[in-house]
Amino acid sequence: MNEFLQEHKRAVAVAALGSFLFIATNLFISGHYGDAILTGQRQLAQHTADAARFSVDAARLDAARRAREALEERVSALERRMQRVPTKGMLLDATIADADVHYNRMVDAVRRNELEKCALANIDVDARLGLPDAFPATRREVDWFLRGLDVVQQLLEKVLSINAEVLEGGIARVDRIDIAPVPKGKAGANGPQRVAVTFVIVGHPKAVGALREAVARPSDGRALVLLQGTERSLDVPPQAGPRAPRGMDPLDLGRTQATLVLAALDLGSAKPEGK
Repeated sequence: MNEFLQEHKRAVAVAALGSFLFIATNLFISGHYGDAILTGQRQLAQHTADAARFSVDAARLDAARRAREALEERVSALERRMQRVPTKGMLLDATIADADVHYNRMVDAVRRNELEKCALANIDVDARLGLPDAFPATRREVDWFLRGLDVVQQLLEKVLSINAEVLEGGIARVDRIDIAPVPKGKAGANGPQRVAVTFVIVGHPKAVGALREAVARPSDGRALVLLQGTERSLDVPPQAGPRAPRGMDPLDLGRTQATLVLAALDLGSAKPEGK
């Protein structure tokens, strides 16, 4: 043994010194960083447990992705349905240089088409079409009333369709059309503005009901918002007897008068549709 120690005393000394340094280092680290090490070990164990508990396998992740894509497509479809596409010419864009001439052209077009068709179908329509007596003074006013005229044109198209397809003579007349005046202030100051148009319509209850349904179920890109709606019967009250009140059209017996306030939805820019 002594001989072994004599021969290898240098190696033994180095090994002993290494063991001493290892023990001393561990004691130093444990004394100064023991709590931090234990805390780190606990946090590591907690993170490992959380990762196992909240892990999502590939199949579930794929199913969630497909569900999200389906919802995105549903939202896009609703936007396409509700986003109104103005009739060609009813949007005063930058390519139209002479706003006054364009305004007159579009008003004449509605009078020569929808208004004349209503006259041929014996549907009396307010010839003003809801437009102001004074000519629009600015491009903003021209654009505003063209958007309102677009709503007027669409409703007259629906009236003609109902009389042709639902009940002949069902809509007797459109007594009043009013496009709301241009609001004061800068355009777009309070967000997108809706051009409200008021209609007073008289007709058979079945036809008026069909008109309400047509407004509520628009084709894609032709949505209208019903801001307000009221109806009243034009039947003579029972105590009045069979005679109609003075000034009342006898043909209105059994008819309904509907007041509808409609506006076009504007969810963003959309290209005008052709006619």
